[in-house]
Amino acid sequence: MDRVWKQVKGLKERFLSRAGRETLIKVVAQAIPNYILSCYKMPLGCCKDIDSMLAKFWWESNDERWKIHWMSWKKLSKAKIDGGMGFRGMEDFNKALLGKHCWRLVTGEWSLLEKIFRSRYYPNGNFRTAKKGYQPSYAWRSILSALDLVDKGGLWKIGNGRKVRIWKESWMPDLKIIEFKGDNCPLSEDARVAELIDVDTKQWKRGLIFSCFDRHVAKQIINIPLSFRLSHDLLIWNWEKDGDYSVRSAYHLLCDEKARFQPGPSCPQRRKLWKEIWRAPVPNKIKNFMWRLAKIFFQQDPISIRKDPLGIQLFCTLLWKFWAGRNAVIFNGWQMDPTRLALDAMNFVHEFNEANPSRNRRVLVSQAISDPPRSTSLNSMFVDAGCCNSGHTVWGLVLRNMNGETTFSACKREDITAEPLLAEALGVRWALQVATDQARKLSF
Repeated sequence: MDRVWKQVKGLKERFLSRAGRETLIKVVAQAIPNYILSCYKMPLGCCKDIDSMLAKFWWESNDERWKIHWMSWKKLSKAKIDGGMGFRGMEDFNKALLGKHCWRLVTGEWSLLEKIFRSRYYPNGNFRTAKKGYQPSYAWRSILSALDLVDKGGLWKIGNGRKVRIWKESWMPDLKIIEFKGDNCPLSEDARVAELIDVDTKQWKRGLIFSCFDRHVAKQIINIPLSFRLSHDLLIWNWEKDGDYSVRSAYHLLCDEKARFQPGPSCPQRRKLWKEIWRAPVPNKIKNFMWRLAKIFFQQDPISIRKDPLGIQLFCTLLWKFWAGRNAVIFNGWQMDPTRLALDAMNFVHEFNEANPSRNRRVLVSQAISDPPRSTSLNSMFVDAGCCNSGHTVWGLVLRNMNGETTFSACKREDITAEPLLAEALGVRWALQVATDQARKLSF
């Protein structure tokens, strides 16, 4: 905490704009305790003390003078698109960093740390079932405190279903654990998902599924695509496209979870307003000014000319200049000249655009390359997918030769509901399978 305080105390805030203080807090002050936060659980009192130091620095308060904090640090710690400043709350960020260790231990990543913890705390089990044990180290207790974060964001991708327990693991697309079990279900409480899969056809056992679960859950299960190879089950992080755990997404998951139980504005235009403000092509200090202005006055989107970048720049800069002129009149006794302020705003925008020219797109110069000789047996394959409102997904396939003549066509329909991207991927997989079956008749 002493290192954090040394970075923010003193006279620095008097010579920095709010945009400068924002950068100093995010890049310097909040980055100092990262190593400690990633290894140990910081006491709640220390987290609050650091947040208090940063709040004082943001509102220009110190030991000599006290200024009003017009907004709590909890609200400032919200994402910019939700009306905050994007500062990190130390408690949640600490848990997100510790969750990284949990994720590595849960997914079985081999490391020296994993070997030590396994031999000490769970020699005959796995990390998810491990207990604190006798006289545990503080590092072990710190990592265990973030284990519930893995349960909230982790999702099993079904391969052969041998690792995943039906009623005790999170493997449904909505991240919920199945609680309902039909009276006629022949499966035990510890049954695995593998018992719902037909190994011969690589399909779900629809009759068994509809007898064990209610219709809504059963439809969700049969909508989960299965691999033809029935590979091993894989635990993925559901909040990243690549399935890997990230501290950023884990931190936002914790913030969103807290935000559900807090009152807030129901106006959908607010998120659009914050997005337009922070994307405006103006300096950061003007964006910060527009954010403060919107917090007080604007209830709906004020930037009605957002399709015109120059109009956005002039609008925001004019407001900023007039506010600065108003302060000069009140506190310094200057006389305001609206015409002069408007000219200053136009000159400011012109200089800003000259100092920040738009990046020219690189134009790739294509070189003349002789076309390779085409094979007379070259064929084309066209496949498309359709998602019906009735809950069906359909695919169509057409194969054509080099002359454009149709040599093969097929269609397929399944009683599943899939997102458009997933439906297209399933269509490509089916088309490749059909093309492989037709390989003896067609030459590609």
